[in-house]
Amino acid sequence: MAHMDMGKVCEYDANGKTLLTIDAPGVWAVEALRNGNMLITTKTKVIELNAKAEPVWEYALQNIPYYLMNSPQVAIRLANGNTIINNWFHQWSGDGKVDNNNQPLQAIEVTADKKIVWALRSWNEPADLEPSTIIIPLNEARTTEKVFFGDIH
Repeated sequence: MAHMDMGKVCEYDANGKTLLTIDAPGVWAVEALRNGNMLITTKTKVIELNAKAEPVWEYALQNIPYYLMNSPQVAIRLANGNTIINNWFHQWSGDGKVDNNNQPLQAIEVTADKKIVWALRSWNEPADLEPSTIIIPLNEARTTEKVFFGDIH
């Protein structure tokens, strides 16, 4: 579970006992991966940690060429090993309008070796996607569909 208020990621057992706590300043989301690792999204990076909380992959968001990603929300690991990272546009920042000459990034897909596959900026009709918090690929099974906490399913 990502605790934005505490800047931590915690793992709990079914009874609510804390099993693991990881410092993650600026954390927004965490996803349990099929390989047993965790994919954590923070304000500055996406990082994959193994079961010992050791980093095995990291993508620094300030180093994305040609794109500004200043409000990452969720990272999703695809079956092919690539990662989709969402960026959210703060409509209350400034005048709340998208600059069509410099449209904010909505999402990006990167390979394991950190190459950009595609970047999404679709702010105009006929496909104005507006702010986005998450993209879920519908053609891939998700581990989060089996998440439960005690008796809560």
